[in-house]
Amino acid sequence: MQNHKKQKNKNVKKGYQKNENNNKNVKQEKSKMCDFYYMAVDEVTAQNLFDVIKDMELFSQKAELWDAAQVIEVQTDEKHSIDIEKIDFFRDEQDQKFLEEHNVKHIYSIRIDESDENNMILIFKKIIEKLGGFVCPDTEDFMPVVVK
Repeated sequence: MQNHKKQKNKNVKKGYQKNENNNKNVKQEKSKMCDFYYMAVDEVTAQNLFDVIKDMELFSQKAELWDAAQVIEVQTDEKHSIDIEKIDFFRDEQDQKFLEEHNVKHIYSIRIDESDENNMILIFKKIIEKLGGFVCPDTEDFMPVVVK
């Protein structure tokens, strides 16, 4: 049996792919990344977050923890993941004021493809149910709160 390789079409421009239905070049859609924050008033470690995610049947085999770096990656499909990383503080005075007003002690950045927003909400609803806290967008005033 021969090993048959599919030839790339050299006439397809970079950033385009061949549409199988009509053989025309179709522009590939670029993913839009979105940033959120998980904020907690109590001690929450990456291990705590990871344990909650691992208990969720849908994501239990798709999550990885890098404990020393306080980073979690949840693979949502072949091309996308939800990336969660502990951050220590915000430099902006207004941001610091928000944290003080809401008694926030621990912050994790959340980076997702916009197509993963529902998965992110599903994960963080469970995390908030178990560990408390809230999720807000990376906006100037952190509003509106997305999950609480």
